[in-house]
Amino acid sequence: GQPDIVPTNIQAAQAGGFRKMKQNEGMSGKPLWKIQMEAQALREQALEAAKAREAEKIAPPGGEGWIEQNDDVLVHEATKLHFQVSTRRYFRFNDAGGWRLVECDPDHTYETSSVGYAGDGVASRQATAVPETRHVLVPDLVKAGVALKMNIEHMDRPTSLFAAYRGDGASATASDFCAKLLHTKLLLRFASYMGKWDPGRISAALQAAVEELAEEATNSHKELPQGSVSFVACVMCGSVVHVVSCGGAQAVLARQRRGGLYSVEALTQLDLEQSSSCGVVGPRTQVLCSEVAGGETIVLATSPMVVGSVEGALKAFGTRPRAIARGVLQQMETRPAGVVAVHVYQVLPSATVAEPQAKKPRLDDKAGKIRCRHIVLKHIGCKPAVDPLRRKPVTRTMEEAELALLEVLPRLMRDPTREFPALARELSECQSAMKGG
Repeated sequence: GQPDIVPTNIQAAQAGGFRKMKQNEGMSGKPLWKIQMEAQALREQALEAAKAREAEKIAPPGGEGWIEQNDDVLVHEATKLHFQVSTRRYFRFNDAGGWRLVECDPDHTYETSSVGYAGDGVASRQATAVPETRHVLVPDLVKAGVALKMNIEHMDRPTSLFAAYRGDGASATASDFCAKLLHTKLLLRFASYMGKWDPGRISAALQAAVEELAEEATNSHKELPQGSVSFVACVMCGSVVHVVSCGGAQAVLARQRRGGLYSVEALTQLDLEQSSSCGVVGPRTQVLCSEVAGGETIVLATSPMVVGSVEGALKAFGTRPRAIARGVLQQMETRPAGVVAVHVYQVLPSATVAEPQAKKPRLDDKAGKIRCRHIVLKHIGCKPAVDPLRRKPVTRTMEEAELALLEVLPRLMRDPTREFPALARELSECQSAMKGG
C-alpha cells in the first residue's frame, strides 16, 4: 500500500486541521540562562551606581592643603581634618579620652531650638553631714565639655542635664558617687562622634552611661544592699528631652491645655527584667524621650509620685517651680522614712528665659525705680536664727518655713495688692514687717 502522507503545519492550517505548537513559540526566544545573566549584570550596574552616589555624598577631599600622612590617610594642614581613603570617612582629633581621632561630619552644623527652662527643687527634710540627696544641674553641657576638655560643639542647643539623686544613711556616699560621674560619662559618649545626634543615638548614649555608672557604683560599694541608690536624670538636647530613672525614681511631663487643664504623662517605665538583680543602684528604666515646644513642666522625684499630685500642684501654683515641687512632695501618697527630693523644670520659649546679668544696671532716673515687698520666715539654718522684730529664737526647720509660706500663697495670688501688706505685718520676720514688707 501507499505510505501515509503527513501534511506540514502550513498545509494543516490551510485545511483547518490540528497544528502542533513549536517550543517557545510566541516568546522572545532567549534562553533562561541568558535572561539570568542579563539580570545579574543589571544588578551589578545598580550597585556600582549606588556606590558612585555614596562617593559623591562623602567626596574625596579636593582643593589645596591636603597632605598624605600614609597610604590610607590624608590630612588637611589648616583644619586638621583627616580623611581615610579606604572607608571614605572623615575624622577629627578630640581631646576626650586622651586626644584621639573620632569620626565626624565636616558639613554638619548644630541647630538651636527655641526653648529654654527655669527650675527649682526641694528636699523633704534637711540634709545630714553627708547629703542624702543631690541635685545636679548642668545648664550647658557644651560649656562643661570645654571646661573638661571634651569637645561636643556639634550637639544641638540647648544641651542640658538635670538629675536628682537619693541615698539614705550609709548609701549617701554611693549616691554622691553617681552624682559626680554621670555627666562626665555622658560627655565622653557625646564626644565620640562629631556630627548629627538624633534622639535614638542620644537615648542609647544615656542608657549606656547609666549602666556603666551602676556597675561602677556596685563595684565601689559592695557593702551596701541592692537598690540602695535611686536617681532620675533628664537630658534636654534641642527640643527633645530624654529621661532615665533608677530605684523607683520617677519623672513626669505635664502639658498645659486650654482652660487651665493639664495632661500628664510618665517619662519612666521600669524594666522588670532587672528587678531581681540590680546592684547598689536600683532597677533601671529604659530611656524614654518626648518632644517639647514650650509651656511644658518636667517633674523629677527620687520616690514614686501620684499623677494627681502633680496636676493639683500645677493648678494651684502655676509658674512657680519651687512651690510646685513643695506641693507635689506634700501630696505624695507614700513618703519613705528617708529624704525625698522633688525637682521641677518648666520649659519656656527661649525669649522668656532671662540671661544672668554680669552686673546690675545703674538707674539714675527715679521714674525707673520700683518698690519691692517681701515676706521673710527664718529657719534654724539662718544666722542668726532670731526674729529681729519679736526678738524670739527661731526653731522651725526650712521645710516647715516653706510649708507655712505655701499655705498663704493662694491668698497672695488671689489679691496681692490687698493681702501682701497685711500678711507681711502678720508673718514676716524682718525689720520692714510693720511697713508691709
